[in-house]
Amino acid sequence: MTSIATMMAAVPPALGLGPGSEIRTPMAIGIIGGIVVSTTLSLFVVPTFFVAADKLSERVKVMVRRRSKGEVGQPAR
Repeated sequence: MTSIATMMAAVPPALGLGPGSEIRTPMAIGIIGGIVVSTTLSLFVVPTFFVAADKLSERVKVMVRRRSKGEVGQPAR
């Protein structure tokens, strides 16, 4: 909700209305774009990374268990 409120607050300066708008317009457009990108990343990419890290953690645990039991990597005698 904070992201939406910030984007909505940046819309009037992005439209370029009023005196001094030539300075505020690029800044407001950058703010809106940055918030859209960061919100998208935090909603989709970060959870995906956590799922991938959890799966990798499980694989490592399985490998460690196998190695400690002697199932993998035993030299031939």
